[in-house]
Amino acid sequence: MPPVAAPFNALPNAMPTLWHRLPPSANGPLRQVALGQWVFPMHTPPLAWGVVVREGDTLHAVLPQGEVPPSWGPLPWEHAQGVLLAPPLINAHTHLELTFDEPIACAENDFLHWLGQVVALLQQPQHQSAEAINERCQRGLAQLQASGTRGVGDIARGPHSAQLLKEAGYWGAVVLECFHPQRWEEDPQGQAWVQAQAQRLQGLQSTLQGQQRLRDSLSPHSPYNVHASAWHALAQAHLLPFTHTHVGESEAEMAFFKEAIHSPLAQWQEALLGFKHTAHHWAQGLEPTAYPPLQLAAHGLQLSPAAISAWRQAHPNLHWVVCPSSQQWLHGRTVSLAQWEAMAPHVCLGTDSPLSLPQGHALDVRAEAAVLHEVLGLSWEALLAACTLQGAKALGLEGHVGALSAGHEAEGVTSWRLPPASHHHSPAEALAHWFRPF
Repeated sequence: MPPVAAPFNALPNAMPTLWHRLPPSANGPLRQVALGQWVFPMHTPPLAWGVVVREGDTLHAVLPQGEVPPSWGPLPWEHAQGVLLAPPLINAHTHLELTFDEPIACAENDFLHWLGQVVALLQQPQHQSAEAINERCQRGLAQLQASGTRGVGDIARGPHSAQLLKEAGYWGAVVLECFHPQRWEEDPQGQAWVQAQAQRLQGLQSTLQGQQRLRDSLSPHSPYNVHASAWHALAQAHLLPFTHTHVGESEAEMAFFKEAIHSPLAQWQEALLGFKHTAHHWAQGLEPTAYPPLQLAAHGLQLSPAAISAWRQAHPNLHWVVCPSSQQWLHGRTVSLAQWEAMAPHVCLGTDSPLSLPQGHALDVRAEAAVLHEVLGLSWEALLAACTLQGAKALGLEGHVGALSAGHEAEGVTSWRLPPASHHHSPAEALAHWFRPF
């Protein structure tokens, strides 16, 4: 396994944004400004010495220092020294229910062994209570908050993370993952299964009632454990408004689609779920046109650049989310530059769960960006977009978070104190010190 980047538990936390009230105008609204040595609006070039203007709960404008109206009076620019202002981070792929204290090692890239350990851990009685699940979700939420994250794409088995994210005012999507290992045409209980999934979704919708920041949906965990016909049955029942799934994650998955009943994954599922595959199971393989419209696919590690492009062509609204630290931990590598370029610009970053991260890593997409900078040589500006604007687009949050633009949420402006350095003479240098303050 190639060396994994150093632990990122030393990454500085976001600090409260310091807002300064402007002098009131005769008929105008109350305005406040935040000052920064570096400001990254995303839709426009970064600013050296700029202000972010808010009116009430929404942003009004972003201005360079030279365009600040004289009527605003003297501003305390000394407070801006070393301050970086950015949009909130977007973590597009998490499993908050899996925020355990320690990761599970993946010896010799044996994904199935790792997966078996995860299942065994979750089956332990002390981890199944609502109290235990809530505690893990709270631990994950605390890590998101510390990292300045305000948008999240969470895959869950129940409503626990949704309740906490709702109370914390987060934006994003919570999807309930589902499994259906039988070939659909052979399952006499197929419609009963669809109805059971509908009831699960209704429970999630009840939890999220009264808010408009978090979207809800069901989503099959992956093509290898939900047959394509079952995907279509869920879609026809209007249960898949936002599909967030795993595609091309492991070598075991790819072998399954080639070897079917003879693959280790098929045997693993038979032992775990108690059913037998037949020779024609999953004959459609990873053919993208076999599935209803997808919005978000995690990983893509085992797909060629041509296959990645084919998925995008078949699903025009598809975005990819890459989790580099998790991929290195479980599979010994992350995506290649060719794969990343095939996904771009419809690609964003996620962390996956702490069970699949090296010890000491928190749910912080800055750590993921630093891995890709080190391994692929991607620019800090491109990685900032993947952590913010592209994540917002992937989760359907554009216009609310992901940029410092008029109409966006003002509370989402994140402030960071750059570590002491001899130079912050360019946006790239400022971002380098922000992503890797060591």
